This record gives sequence, structure tokens and C-alpha cells, in this order.
Amino acid sequence: MPVAVAALKTAPGGGKLVGVRHQLQVEPDPRYLARPGVREGLIVVAAAGLAYDVVVSPGQLPLVAETAAALPDVRFVLDHAGKPPIASGDLAPVIDHVLACFGAERTMAGSDWPVCLLAADYGAVRSAIAAALSRLDSAGQTAVLGGTAARWYQIAVR
Repeated sequence: MPVAVAALKTAPGGGKLVGVRHQLQVEPDPRYLARPGVREGLIVVAAAGLAYDVVVSPGQLPLVAETAAALPDVRFVLDHAGKPPIASGDLAPVIDHVLACFGAERTMAGSDWPVCLLAADYGAVRSAIAAALSRLDSAGQTAVLGGTAARWYQIAVR
């Protein structure tokens, strides 16, 4: 395991490290994830048992899909559903689309707190998520509301 990942895992609290998060949206190179060195690093992340969370702009989704296809052993997490423009509209169509694309077993719900406070309070966000998920059976709701995250991040549920 390369030094940087080993240092993260052995640092205080590192035993609870389940993933790394990258703000790809701020990378100046539009093909950043295609770089051989970056892909080698992602393989190291996967070998260390960590997920790779990626925050992107919608235009970067094709590169993320290409990279995920090229690196099937990396557990990718697409944060914020790829950041679709939801600020001026309804959250339900986005949730419906994500579920149609990935299914409940590959979808995780999150409030995006405290950032969500720019548009709505936590209760309103939680209510919108619950309403959108109401069409799923209880197993699907359980998956989206925590089961998928526990499995994908390899977290033991007590």
C-alpha cells in the first residue's frame, strides 16, 4: 500500500476510514481521471479497501462512467447524483431518474446537510426524500436509506 494511503489508514481515526472523496469538479484538466497515474492511484485506493467518492459537474459524467468501466474493482460513489440542476425544481424527478438508472441496491440517500439549508431545512429535505421513496417497497427504502451505504462502504451495522 503506498505511503499516502497507509498514512491515512494509520493516522488517528484512520481505522474508521472507509473512503476518500475527490472534488473532481475543480480539477483544471478535463481528462484528469483518464491520466494513467490517477488511475493507478484509484487502484491503490481500491486495494486498500476504500471507496472513491467523486464530486463532479454534470459535464464530467461521461469521464466518470468511462473510468468506472475501466476500473471495475474500484468502488465509485457518485456524490450528489452528479449535481443535476435541482435548485429551481423538484427533487422527485431526479430521485426517480437515479433509481431507474442504478436501482435501490446502488443508490444512497443523503440530506447534503448543511448545504441543503440554502434551499430548505433538513425536515423539508427529509420529507421530499421520503415522498420520492414511497413508491419503493420496504426493502428498497431500507437499501436507499442506509443499507446500500453500509454495504458499499463496508460498514458493520449494529
